[in-house]
Amino acid sequence: MKSRPPTLAFTLLEAMIALIVLAGVASACLQLRAQSLRGRAAAAEATTRDAALEDLLASAVAGLLQNPEVTRLDDDAVRVVWRGEVGGDPWEVTRELALRSNPVAALPTRDDDAQRPQEIWMTHWRATWRGRTIEEWRLP
Repeated sequence: MKSRPPTLAFTLLEAMIALIVLAGVASACLQLRAQSLRGRAAAAEATTRDAALEDLLASAVAGLLQNPEVTRLDDDAVRVVWRGEVGGDPWEVTRELALRSNPVAALPTRDDDAQRPQEIWMTHWRATWRGRTIEEWRLP
């Protein structure tokens, strides 16, 4: 009986295993691509939301928002609140005058007799929309 010469082809089992491995790699690549697209869409939505929130706060600081609710906190402090809705989502901007510690009070002065105030009045701005809040402190 003559023996067959060795062939250089794959057996059916080897071809099936290679096809299964290739399908697994392709599936993993497609899942990674889908996850990447979802992450990119979420990042774009967050960037758009943050830009709109910053625009809203800038509008309030510039005095463009109308009809605020004003609450007197004490003799010196007042809280001003603007409320509205954009795309069915409520937003709120608040402005409050607050006494804060002076960050430059401890720095040396040129004149030994000069005293810097330990506390200064600052305006605290806060804007909230779609579960995101940004805050900013400004001198009045």
